Amino acid sequence: MVHLRTVLAIAAALAAAGASAQMVKCVDANGVTHYTDRPPPGCKGKEVDIHGQPLLSGKRAPARSAPGQENPGPNAQGKTPQGKPGDDVARAEREFRSRQMDREKTEARESKELALRKERCERLKSQQQMFAVGGRVARINEKGERVYLEDRERESQLSQIKQEMIKNGCAS
Repeated sequence: MVHLRTVLAIAAALAAAGASAQMVKCVDANGVTHYTDRPPPGCKGKEVDIHGQPLLSGKRAPARSAPGQENPGPNAQGKTPQGKPGDDVARAEREFRSRQMDREKTEARESKELALRKERCERLKSQQQMFAVGGRVARINEKGERVYLEDRERESQLSQIKQEMIKNGCAS
């Protein structure tokens, strides 16, 4: 019985030593690279880290379950118990959609503002041409009568139109 316990203890110790998973990269005399857990004699090499690289989040991926152990998958909400990667993807998708909608709203608003500014500029250019011609310019007063503008009133109106064009960024 004592022999059996001793044999089991030694077997467990050897199994634990093998589970440390040390890997060595060796280059032999012919220049061929070998990866092994026990370097052969005369082999030039160094120990290699065989552990997985951390994810972008800085955390290592959860260890896979050993054969025969149950590894639960995602639940009904798409979440996994280890790190909830389904949440990260869903959140990233929502953020992307939100940014996309914001960009589309901004582009629509800017497009509308550009169209209004163009229309305003066209109207101002038309008025500028009307006042710049130098002929008689008439307006209808509150009584419905036609009133002709004098030259100084016409020049004043033309000056105001030019200032409005500059303010709105219209080319003169």
